[in-house]
Parts: sequence; structure tokens; C-alpha cells
Amino acid sequence: MAQPKSDKFFEEAQKAYKKMQYAKALELYQKALQNDTANIIIKEKIAHCYRKLQDSENAEIWYAKVVHSPITDPEDKIYYAQALANNNKHAEAQLWYNAYAKQVKDDSRALSFSLAYQNLQDFYKDSLNYEIRLAPFNSTECDFSPVYCGNTIVFASNRNYQSKTLFQWDNSPFVELFMYEKKKVKPFPLAQKTNYHEGPACFSPKGDTLIYTRNSQKKGKPTNDAKMPASGSKFNRLKIYFAYKQPNGTWGKEEEFPHNSADFSTMHPALSPDGKILYFVSDRTGGQGGMDLWLSRYENGKWSEPENLGETFNTRGHEVFPFVDSKGNLYFASNGHGGLGGLDIFMAENVGGKLLAPVNLGYPINSTKDDFGFYFNPKTKRGFLSSNRGDGPGKDDIYEVIARKSLSNFNEMIILTRNETNNQPVPLSEIKITTEQKTAVYFADVNGITKHFFNKRLHYQIIVNKQGFETTEITLIPEQIASHPEGDTLEIDLFPERKNITILKAVDDFSQTKVPVFMRIVNGNSKKVIHNQETDGKFEKNLDKGTYEVSIWAKGYFGDAEIVKVADKKDRTFKLFRLKPLRKNELYFTQILFEKNSDKFTTNSNLDLEVLLKTLEKNPEVTIKIIGFAQDAKQEAQNLVLAEKRAKAVLNYLIGKKIDKRRLQIQGSTEKNNGITIQVLEANDNNTEEPLKSIFDD
Repeated sequence: MAQPKSDKFFEEAQKAYKKMQYAKALELYQKALQNDTANIIIKEKIAHCYRKLQDSENAEIWYAKVVHSPITDPEDKIYYAQALANNNKHAEAQLWYNAYAKQVKDDSRALSFSLAYQNLQDFYKDSLNYEIRLAPFNSTECDFSPVYCGNTIVFASNRNYQSKTLFQWDNSPFVELFMYEKKKVKPFPLAQKTNYHEGPACFSPKGDTLIYTRNSQKKGKPTNDAKMPASGSKFNRLKIYFAYKQPNGTWGKEEEFPHNSADFSTMHPALSPDGKILYFVSDRTGGQGGMDLWLSRYENGKWSEPENLGETFNTRGHEVFPFVDSKGNLYFASNGHGGLGGLDIFMAENVGGKLLAPVNLGYPINSTKDDFGFYFNPKTKRGFLSSNRGDGPGKDDIYEVIARKSLSNFNEMIILTRNETNNQPVPLSEIKITTEQKTAVYFADVNGITKHFFNKRLHYQIIVNKQGFETTEITLIPEQIASHPEGDTLEIDLFPERKNITILKAVDDFSQTKVPVFMRIVNGNSKKVIHNQETDGKFEKNLDKGTYEVSIWAKGYFGDAEIVKVADKKDRTFKLFRLKPLRKNELYFTQILFEKNSDKFTTNSNLDLEVLLKTLEKNPEVTIKIIGFAQDAKQEAQNLVLAEKRAKAVLNYLIGKKIDKRRLQIQGSTEKNNGITIQVLEANDNNTEEPLKSIFDD
């Protein structure tokens, strides 16, 4: 590799760079470049300095000057890709991740990011579920990694403007622990303070043990860098310390974590809810590369030998800033797993005591910049993140995370099997739960109960068998699973074996609970009305063999209509009606159909027309858009005209039945469909979401 000409600025820059004094090194490299303007090695070093100083705009400019050179490191390509992603240039970043992957085939990072950018919109799909707000205690410096100790927020910051000692990495003050309580910020009262980094920290479940990061006072070998690397020319490593609350409320002198070392960093502690597993970050030997996640178990009064979490969690990049919530879910920041750019926050969900593969939490929790130092309470759905995304007062700022729903993709629910006739539990029933991926079989306990973790992204079929009862089968779709709170009970009614009965039942499509409805049953042949009144959500009668037109509608729901066939009077016939709650902007599909190339209703549309009418009558506050479809053998313009005529035909029907036309809009569509879809424009206020409230709101 060609070396620069002998130059005192370059030699001094090299010394500063080796000492991790990147701000100083950058200035010296720039002076050296003036004396050797074509030197690719100096340009590469300038790019590295800008990257380490978190200046992605300049890092992009300088890596662009060197990535085409055959004498520079192939890793420059991935650094260039990272800078492009930081600057919201994901398409260009994908090209350079691919270029790096061709040269370095054993590094999973490039493929991970390249695949992520093929479906970039996936990062934004849940963005409306969260609000991100600046916390009220940020400074103009770096504030990050907040945690709770009781009602006090403890966080790391380098806001100590009076400090005479500077962190030579970027000439900033060193990090210390601070606390925010009663709307005021003050230093955290450690028994012993140093002139180097102290923080971030975590607390034991009872709040009587403080575990935090602090610089070692001993010199060791050079190390890899992370968001908080070793300090200065002495290569002081970061170590983990414990401090214990004294009877008088003060914090005692610290004790070292037994697996610290002067030759590598041990930092960023996070404790499991039971206090028996300590997760931390280290660049010790045996890892995947960069900074890795490790754990140690508290067994027989001491901390076990550290275990690397393995390649499912760790990459050749950096995995840093872990946090464990009250359910044992692990969160951490990574620049090695596919993300939007910089450090992204990931969640590894604890399901049945096992951590699943980490999942990117997406926008707006993540941005194209560094996002890290995450804290979240799954009960209150409130938390914090740290980021240098640039809309706050400091270099790194703390943001409040306010969620409308759980971050979890899984929902553990109780399944209760009970006798439909008397609501008593049915013990020892066989419960078979099936997805496209696998089948799980349980047997209910003596109280008719079992538990299962449901994935909110999957469809489920549940089949229950018990001697003396009819086989019961239900399905659960992702929206239904998500609608249940954590630990909710899913009640499955079992019907005692009965033959000569017809059972019609209406349930809420999301909660599966029985819904009181108005039900009309008409004999399909004689047109005789069999039933025409309010029910508690269920109809049971011994109907004769034949075909029956069943229509149901209810307050707060979009009605339904079905043709029910009773094949044999001596057999049991069961039909479940799933009513969808009326919600603003929701789409509801109907069986209102039309003759070919016509806006004339088919005969079978009468039932659904009546149900639409009754739905509007039962819910006078609802306004709708009637979307007509047409995709017949015509030009698109003709199809659009036909689609609008079909929508208008429904409109005219409803107006003719005394529905106020101000509640109705129409739209034509040439998508592949032959019927009518209803979009709710306004629903009742009970279905609207409450505004999200900050914990800092008065």
C-alpha cells in the first residue's frame, strides 16, 4: 500500500489516531493532505475520523473519494454504505452493501441491510402506533440511556460544562450519571466519582443495587470502538461496577464485576427481572466481532463465566446498550442487523423463557441516525430512547416513547373451555392449535384452562375435542389476537352432543364474545318468516330440512347475511356469524352483486342490501362511502362509468329507504371485483382512539 510522503502533520495525525484522539487527528490529516493532495491513504483516514466523530455528511463525501481505489480496505465500502443510509440515501447504500458482499462473503451485515432495503416500507408500517417526544431534561450536550429507580429517572450525560478534563475522542466532557426528579436535574450521588466515564446504569428489581459502567484506572491494549469506547491515550477500558444502597439511603463504595479486565471493555449492564441474569457488552475474545452482547448468571452466590449470545444476536458490527423489560424481553442497539441507518433498536422477545431472534422496531423508534439507550415499560406502554436524529437541543437527546399498542409480537392468552349450556369449565379437553408452520396439542387442566403464546402476525385454527361434546372449531386472525390484552382469557364454548338442533350464533369478530343482535330468519322456499326479533346472540331450534335466509344486525357493528342449509332435521347444524365492529376508515365487503355488464342487482343481493340498510338505521351516526367495482370486457373508462353506476344504484336504494343522502358518498373502481365495498367515513366516538398522553403532562 502506498504510504504518504514523509510529513510531520501526517506522523502526528497517526499518533493521535492510534490514541483515539479523532478530533485532533482529523485536523492534522487535513493539514497533511494539503502537502500531498492526491494521497488516498490520508483521504481514507479523514473519512474514518468523520465516521468516528459521527459526522455522516462529511463521512459520505470522503468515503466516496476512496471506495473505488484498489489499495484501500474493502471495509470502506460498508462504511460508505452506512454513511449513505445515515443520510437517507438507502438505494445508493444498497448498491455499496452489495459491492462489499461480493468482496467479503463471510460478513452477514451487507446481505442483512441489502435485503432490508428491498422492503424499506416495512420499517414504516406501524409508525402511527407511536409518538416520540423530546424529554424535558435534555441539554446541549449528550444525554442518553434513561432508566427508572422508583419515581426517579437516572440517565447518563456529559453536560458537566465545568469539567476541566475532556474526552479526547471528540474533545467533549466525560459522561456522568444524573437524576431527574421533581422537574429538576442534579448529579446522581455516587459514593466515589472519577474524572472519566460513569454510566450508563441499571438497577436491581428492588432498587437497592446500582450496576453501572465506569472507566478502569488501569492501562490495557487497544480496543474496538463503540458508542462509548475506552478513553484517551491510556486505553482505559470500561468496566462494570456494583454499588449497594446503605441503611441511611446513600450508595456505598463500588465493587467490581468479577469478569472485568484491563485488556477489554465490559460495559452497558442490563439486569433480568429476577436479578439472576446480567446482560452486558464487551469486545472480549470469543465474540462475533466488534462489541457483542454477553450474559452472566448469578448462581450459588457468584456470577458465572460470561456467555456470548451468539450469531443470532451478534454480528461483526456493534451490539450495544441492552435493556431487559419486566417480561424478560431483551432490547439492544445494533449497526450490524438490517436497519434504517446508524444504530437501530431491536427487540428479542421472551416467549416461554426463550429469547427469539431480534426484530427491528421500525420507524419512528428508529431513524437513519443512531438510536440506542432504549427503556420500555410493557404495562404502561411508555418508555424512552436516545438518539442523535437532530431535532433536539443536544448531540444525543432523550425522547419519550408513547405507544398505542404493545411492542410484542406475541400474546400469551389463557384458553378456557366451558360447557355452553351452563358456563361451567370442561376439564381435560384436547385443544389443538394449528398455524401454517406447526401444530401444538394441549390438554386443559381440571379447571378447563391451558395457555398459549399467539403470534400476532399469524392465522390460527383451534379445534377442541372432548368426549360427550361436539367438536368445536374456531379461527383467529392477527387483528383478533392483537385486540386481546396480554393474559386475556379466550373462552371456547363446547356444546353437549345433540343431534336434532340448529344453532345460529353471532360473535364480535375481534373478541369472539357473544353479541346481542336483531335476527331475521326466512324460509328460502316458502318465504315464511321463522324468526324476526332481538336475541342474546344465539338462536336454537329444531328447523326442518331446507334453506334459510338469515340476516343479523346490531348497534356498533356491520351486519351480516348468510344462506344456511339444514341438510337433515335429525343432524346438528351450526353457523357462526362474525360481526365486525364499525370503525372509521375500515372497509367492509358485501355480497351486493350485479348482472354482467349491468348496474342491475342480482336476486341474491337482496339480503345484503337489507343488512346494509339496517346497519345504517341501527347506527345513525355512521356515514359511508359506497365503492362500486367493474372490470368487465370493456375499456377502463367504460368500466369506471359502470362502477360508479353500480355505486349509485346502492345509493338510490338507500335514499329510497329514507337514509339521509348526506350520510352517503360514492366511488367507482376498476379493480378486480364485481360487487360493493363499504368504507366507513365516520363512526361513533366510542371507536376512536384517545390522544396519547405523556408522563410529563400535568
